[in-house]
Amino acid sequence: SSRSRFAARLNSGVRTQVKISTLETSVAIPFELGPTARPIDSAPPEVQRHATQGKPWHLIAWVDEAQEIAGFCHKGSYITMPWPAARVAVGAMRPAKGRGYVALEVSSAQGPAAMVFCSSTYSEPLLQWLAANQKSISGICGCQAQVEDWGSDY
Repeated sequence: SSRSRFAARLNSGVRTQVKISTLETSVAIPFELGPTARPIDSAPPEVQRHATQGKPWHLIAWVDEAQEIAGFCHKGSYITMPWPAARVAVGAMRPAKGRGYVALEVSSAQGPAAMVFCSSTYSEPLLQWLAANQKSISGICGCQAQVEDWGSDY
């Protein structure tokens, strides 16, 4: 599977140049990493070092082009994705009967979309932040991020 190939590359012990940046430092942007997030202590060492230099709520992004992996760290966890991505979507489902949500989804050429991070309810501040950071997110993911309207939560 593509996930096991990424894990093998991540754990191969081959160190390459990793580009790391802090995308956000505010505690006001409400989101969590997706369901495949893992504890930060299993992230690449240089990502762990960068994460421990900031605050736990900082959103840290990293790209290792040689290993074809990118990721995000937030609140003591990290998530990886294939690099470059085949599709990146910033989407929002507005509240109707449910609470709605905002999410960043990434798809690889080999598999379905994976949720990178999301809010537990619809969040206009998060949607605005994602739209304002669309260029940075596109650079991290290696693919142009598209803003999508996913309709209303029914």
